[in-house]
Amino acid sequence: MPQAYCECIYGLGGSVLDPAGGMATLMAKIKALGVITPNVPWDQANIQAVADAVNKHPADAMVFLIGDSCGANKAPWVAAAVYPRKISYMACIQASVYCQNGCPDIPNNVQQAFVIYSDYVHTGGLGCYIPIRAAGNTVTRYRQAYVAAPHPDDNDVANVQNPILADIKNLLDTHPATVAAAAVSANQPGASKSGSATTGTRSSRKFVRTKRIELLPASLAELEKDVDRIAF
Repeated sequence: MPQAYCECIYGLGGSVLDPAGGMATLMAKIKALGVITPNVPWDQANIQAVADAVNKHPADAMVFLIGDSCGANKAPWVAAAVYPRKISYMACIQASVYCQNGCPDIPNNVQQAFVIYSDYVHTGGLGCYIPIRAAGNTVTRYRQAYVAAPHPDDNDVANVQNPILADIKNLLDTHPATVAAAAVSANQPGASKSGSATTGTRSSRKFVRTKRIELLPASLAELEKDVDRIAF
């Protein structure tokens, strides 16, 4: 498995305004996939600390950025701040129309971006801003999902957490390091079931041959007796 890090960013107010604990729960699930995470999600008010953390990761490591509410607005800011460092994946959950000031669009060092947004009726503007790719960015694989839900909806397992977890798992599973490790494992002695079946077939063949050899002397003895009877 490749070395991978995930930086999760709280919205305004941190855990106090996220009583359902959605971001912390999502981060724990990402960690369970083998990804390295901080002990708690980052405070969006200290976004430079997130960029500093990303810059300290090994150059060949995968980096994921996940943010909700104002933290979703700040995720592209982090990507821009560490440019040209590659960001393997970014998920923005219900970015706010009130937090976009000073935040850039998604730069082209982000390889894949997933934006989940709601509407003004459900969120009062807190979760209906849609981060887009920066002008001229044709590199980032980008997709959106509209989920009609109150803010911040980061505890929505079916429509928010599971799609993000599926994306991250797919990136980990298809990474060249994972594929190479799987190929090596498949070539290890005893790894192939067909090899076991062949061994079993050969064993049975040996048994049959042995059985035929054991019967041969008995047949000769009977033949000698017949010759003796004929001689008399």
